[in-house]
Amino acid sequence: MRLFMLLLLSCGVTVGIAAAEKETLNVKEISFFKPYSLNVCIVSDEAFGGDMGDPISFVYKDQEYTICCKSCIKQFAKNPDKFVDKLKKAKEPKKDAKVEKHDHGGHKHDHKH
Repeated sequence: MRLFMLLLLSCGVTVGIAAAEKETLNVKEISFFKPYSLNVCIVSDEAFGGDMGDPISFVYKDQEYTICCKSCIKQFAKNPDKFVDKLKKAKEPKKDAKVEKHDHGGHKHDHKH
């Protein structure tokens, strides 16, 4: 847990975990965030696990990010807005989906491909 917190602090990432350590929890101190929705590292586009070890998750600007290794957290810290934009674009619906129209024996409908 300490290593995780040190990584977050070294990256300049704000975390609302300290509030959980207090005896009385003030609801205003709780930070909610959007969960990470990709199954690959936001920096390297590599799958999680394997030689790099366990993935590392952190929260930046109310959004969770998951990366594959310590070197990727350094890359994220150098230009976080690049990866914020990358995640936004990855979440957008693909605009290149083609709609194919054809006849099915008297009834017609569209197929998205």
